[in-house]
Amino acid sequence: ILFTGRIYWPQIESLKNVIRAVEELKDLDVRLHIYCPNPRDYLESIGIKEGERVKLSVAPPQEMPNIQSRADILFLPLSWHTKSPDIINTATPGKLSDYLIAGRPMLIHAPASTYLAKYARENNFALVVDEENIETLKEGIRKLLLDKDYASALVENARKTFFRNHDANKKAEEFRLLFTK
Repeated sequence: ILFTGRIYWPQIESLKNVIRAVEELKDLDVRLHIYCPNPRDYLESIGIKEGERVKLSVAPPQEMPNIQSRADILFLPLSWHTKSPDIINTATPGKLSDYLIAGRPMLIHAPASTYLAKYARENNFALVVDEENIETLKEGIRKLLLDKDYASALVENARKTFFRNHDANKKAEEFRLLFTK
């Protein structure tokens, strides 16, 4: 399982949930790899530590597409019980476009009220665990790893969603046309 990007308040609790799920999945060889530029002392202060099943790394942004394309699961978290639920509910993480085109199945762990969870369900491009429940999260991980047909369908839907809604060249042209009418 792979997470890439900075870690700050919108993801912390959801990331802790996936760490716990990975540590509890004893029947599968599951590991979480976090590529994050945050300093290790900051990560440790928020309770995210490297361990037997959790690896912390740093890599330049230009390497992220290659790193993402090798993951078994791409993890996209948003947390519950934050001081700014309206921001969480309307957030669209910047890495979503990168994940959509990476060619790997995606696991979204976010509240049901979020735009991200609704958008993913509407377009069926990710397995969404929209409750803060470790058992449900473990079931989702297991499904993505063991049900190859399901994971492949999500990847195909992610690709279609990317080209329909996130292709920068297409969107730039649509934007330009707004001003030429």
